[in-house]
Amino acid sequence: MDKESLSEKRGYKENFTVSLAVACFLIFAWLLYVYMNQTWIVAFQQVVSWLTNPVINYTPVHVKGADLAFIATAEMLILGVISSCTLLNEETDLLLKCLCTFGFGIGLTGLMVIVLSIFGSLYKLHLNVAILCLCVAFLLVNIRNKKLKKERIVSNFVSAPSAFNIRKRLASLKVWLPSFFAIGIIFFFCFYHALLTVITHWDAIVYHAVMSIFMYRYHAIPLIAGPSIGIQMSANFPPLFSALGAYYYIQIGEIEDFYLRAISPFSGLFAVLATYKIGEILLGKKYGIISSLLLSMTPIFFRYSIYATCYSTLVFFSTASVLFLLLGITKVKSEKYWVISGIFYGFALLTSYLALYLAPFFLISLIYLFTKDGKRCMKLHVKRALLLFSSALIIGGVWYLRNWILLGNPVYPNAYKIFGGINIDPLIIETTFKGIKWSATYSFFGWDRPLPEKIAILLIYRTHFPAISLFTILGIIFLPVRDKRFLLLLLWPLTLISFILSGITWSFPRHIVITTPGFALISSLPIVKILEKCERFDKKIDAQPRGKMLIAHRYKSNLLKLIIGIVLTLSFLFPSLTLCMGGKVWGENFFDTPSGDYLWLLKNPNAEKWSVLFHLYQEAVAWKWLDEHLKVGEKFATIENRIYYIKNCSNDYFFYLDGWEARELYHITDPEAILQFLQMRNVKYVLDVAWARMHGHFDILPMAKYLDSPYFPVIMDRGGNPNIYNVGPIKTPIIANSPVLLSISQEGWSELEIRNGKLTQSVIAGTNSARLYVSTLNQTIIVKITYLDDGKDKLSIHLYDPCQKTWYYNYTIIQKNDTKKWCVYEFSIPPNDMGFVKLSLHAYYENFIVARIEATTT
Repeated sequence: MDKESLSEKRGYKENFTVSLAVACFLIFAWLLYVYMNQTWIVAFQQVVSWLTNPVINYTPVHVKGADLAFIATAEMLILGVISSCTLLNEETDLLLKCLCTFGFGIGLTGLMVIVLSIFGSLYKLHLNVAILCLCVAFLLVNIRNKKLKKERIVSNFVSAPSAFNIRKRLASLKVWLPSFFAIGIIFFFCFYHALLTVITHWDAIVYHAVMSIFMYRYHAIPLIAGPSIGIQMSANFPPLFSALGAYYYIQIGEIEDFYLRAISPFSGLFAVLATYKIGEILLGKKYGIISSLLLSMTPIFFRYSIYATCYSTLVFFSTASVLFLLLGITKVKSEKYWVISGIFYGFALLTSYLALYLAPFFLISLIYLFTKDGKRCMKLHVKRALLLFSSALIIGGVWYLRNWILLGNPVYPNAYKIFGGINIDPLIIETTFKGIKWSATYSFFGWDRPLPEKIAILLIYRTHFPAISLFTILGIIFLPVRDKRFLLLLLWPLTLISFILSGITWSFPRHIVITTPGFALISSLPIVKILEKCERFDKKIDAQPRGKMLIAHRYKSNLLKLIIGIVLTLSFLFPSLTLCMGGKVWGENFFDTPSGDYLWLLKNPNAEKWSVLFHLYQEAVAWKWLDEHLKVGEKFATIENRIYYIKNCSNDYFFYLDGWEARELYHITDPEAILQFLQMRNVKYVLDVAWARMHGHFDILPMAKYLDSPYFPVIMDRGGNPNIYNVGPIKTPIIANSPVLLSISQEGWSELEIRNGKLTQSVIAGTNSARLYVSTLNQTIIVKITYLDDGKDKLSIHLYDPCQKTWYYNYTIIQKNDTKKWCVYEFSIPPNDMGFVKLSLHAYYENFIVARIEATTT
């Protein structure tokens, strides 16, 4: 054998060994992921079980205003077509035009809604005139600049598909078809759950969906500001996503959140296409396909293509902005790409404050642009930088200017120590920010951890695989650093992730979604490199005479392809398909585990809203109770911020205990004064939820220690999650005119009835809900209970001392002797520093009938 053949053989062997090692590492990465998330295997088992015996309890979908919504969508897309043809007049790439059509359509429409809302003029006529004027303006720009003749505006766009060579795109069916199939399945379930499940995401029912209704209802953006973690903060967050919902509500003349729910899956789909285009520009079509596949398979990404929140739209705008930035860097005549990149970044800034995290990336990209060509292109680069920043500022600056003028802080309520802002109480807002930071850390990492542990968790996190995983480590190793654009590609997600890991600000697991396109592009590099090596092996084999060595190399090449196929198939089944089929279940926080009926939302499409909410939220029972019992003008005090399903999404019924209006309560310690303060504001109830207790406000709010007392007796007791308390004693004839303040709970007691000539109320047998609250007035209290001695059962009275936080079980017992007479039982309660005690009354087999309860001092 000659030296050339030996060298060639050695080269095959070395390349194969490296590729096989990489492929095996990919398998190891998936196995490690499965091991670290084995608690979710039960969800995969439920998916397999359902696939073998699928069950769907379908409820017909009734969508209001479908005809008008269709016209509104067409109007939006016409705006997108005209504007994209104006800026991409000579572009032949259909995909770029489609991305711009969708992006400019929703972006400019959202911008018009925001501007009209700021000026209080969000009416159908004004909105349609504004969009029409915008269309005419773009047409006039075309005619004036003679870039396109008027009659060619649409024809140029329609003729672009000729450049879209189907055969060329499907040159490698082995890569395209499986990828299309996988992406298609994932987005089928995205649309299925997005459109057939009511709005459930926490952020959506706090403000994303809420602000759409406010814009529609008030024809403006109401000025709501304060330190509350709910709408007082978030009413001032960039609202482009909410504006799109308001656009549809205005056009159809009523609220129908079906259209709001449809925005996220479409945004997610176009984000996948934008990611594909970035990959195609950098390394070819195969790189684009694999990158878009990994992005689509990543749970944190497709989950937010299901939820009615701004995050999917934000991902699309930010990805499109990076796409056109790379086009601007890559192509010679690229001024239009810099403008479009800035416009998309402006849309991102109008969608979420998170887009500000991208600013360092754009700054570094411009620095790279200035340094790569030296001084010879300085004027050109300055021009491009101005085009980028001016377009981003004109579009995105609208909302920040509004905040600065009306609130005194462009990023309200963030950075309030620098900018200030109206309605900011330092004590409350500091507590709020500490609570949010704790909640974010708990949700993402379980507890505060060192940086290396955070990175490790990030790489094996349940909802990050495969875009952010050990694949990413290999991708960084395979990064072709000679092409500086790949360094910018790496910088894109790393800039964002650095804010999350640094602890400078809070970041919930959902905030990572903005980094997923960049990480998907990096993580797909090792897979693409292996496939490219396999292609080179195959071409060399095909070009040479057949022999045993060549046949062996063919088998090795096929083995590598098989391993890649197995890894991607396994990753698709778990976690991608598993978490996608679950729909809007909670699955992204550190301690989340699958529910007993994980696929309930899949099996019950278009289920009634309260059925869905009861399935997902413990607190929903309180929302429903308040929705049914609050009267016009009444309020309830709470830190709970999810207002979407209470009283038709009306903020008028909420009194925020962490809000501006409650600041005086933090300095009132007397329970009688607290009651007076709340009753003057027509607050009837207090809603207490478990998560709010963890945010710290109740630790500094004097009122909190009087909940579940005679001043705030319990109406609904669900172990603290949720509890509803009455503001003031619950008045009932059996405790009326007691010399010492008494109150009973609402649960555990029967309705009033006449027994043996007396008006009575009974402790219901077999429940543990009946309460009697007694004010102790810092002295010994005598309690007298007049009861009907009917039967042989007994009443156990347990005493809770709020000072010691201790229950004294069977503090006293009333034994009935079946005399059929009215009897009086008397017992004493010692004083305590809190000024009250709580008694739990438990009847075992028979209702305990009470005619009178009276408390007196000794």
